Amino acid sequence: MRLAASLVALAGLTLGSACGSDDNGDDTSVGLTRWSPTAEVGGAEFDIVIEVGSSSCDSLDRVEVDEGAETVTIEAYVRSRRADVCTADMATEVESIALDAPLGDRELLGCDGNLEPGSSTRDCSVP
Repeated sequence: MRLAASLVALAGLTLGSACGSDDNGDDTSVGLTRWSPTAEVGGAEFDIVIEVGSSSCDSLDRVEVDEGAETVTIEAYVRSRRADVCTADMATEVESIALDAPLGDRELLGCDGNLEPGSSTRDCSVP
């Protein structure tokens, strides 16, 4: 019984931190999240599915694309709203990506999310 109560308390802390305020007193925060392509990527246009989080507390903030000669990095950001209770669902959104040039032999990075911007190293071109 004590273990069950501890797990419930831990789950509440986890949901609360995902929907909590930042240090400046604002009731929202923005952070990186994971995404994956809907199909194998090789061309210049493709769709990605973004893990947004709780449909009652989180929303897609923005998607940033940085194209280089050897890599393309896509970073998806989610805005989390402070709330006493957030639903435990995993909302997703599909975003269309249009590169300036086909992906070709370049590595596609950034799908890991929840990392420091620019730190992803896994090739994300395959779902």
